[in-house]
Amino acid sequence: MNEQVGVLLLENTHNKQGRAIEAAETFAPPPRVATVAGAQSSTLFGARGATLINAYAAAASGLVDEGACLVTANCGFAFQYQSAVRDRVDVPVALSSLLMLGMLRQVYGHRIGVLTYDATTLRNFASSIDGWPAGDALALCDVQGSPAWDELEHPTPITMNLEAMEADLLSRAGQFVTGHDLQALLLECTAMFLFKRRLEERLGVRCYDLIDLVEFIRGPGSATG
Repeated sequence: MNEQVGVLLLENTHNKQGRAIEAAETFAPPPRVATVAGAQSSTLFGARGATLINAYAAAASGLVDEGACLVTANCGFAFQYQSAVRDRVDVPVALSSLLMLGMLRQVYGHRIGVLTYDATTLRNFASSIDGWPAGDALALCDVQGSPAWDELEHPTPITMNLEAMEADLLSRAGQFVTGHDLQALLLECTAMFLFKRRLEERLGVRCYDLIDLVEFIRGPGSATG
């Protein structure tokens, strides 16, 4: 299927290479992108986040007008705009890997864990996520407090320290997998997609990300990376 993906970007997008969802080599044809005015990794929640609903919906509508046949996003926390964007456009919408949580819990039960940028932030809208267990009994691990990962909060794009990010992520994820006896991980943060293969190789678990979901919706052969 030769349909173009549309990607909604944060203003402080940091990565357009490797397995980044917005990278030119991730999908065929290369994705069309649009920056959402006012959307940054530090502004998606609370009162500020609520003001971005229209901005996300409008940017998505623009991508569809330009030919996008599916709309996604480069921040997993854009999940909170899923309904608003889906109701605005007439193409498939998949803004976050968190949309897969319910299915993966049916497959793996308690042996699925979530790697997220910020576990506290994720819990702020947990009740709206299909498959989130009653009583919050879901294994979560985040990268808060890691200097390399904290740089993603910078209001302007920075050069990512990929070596340090990988080391910190593998260390935390390794303890997480062992401590919870996990068989699979759902990657919420799109920056973690860069390290998916390393996580699988090092930890011996299956990892799922938003690119997997987009590829599933579009059909075989849609992803190149």
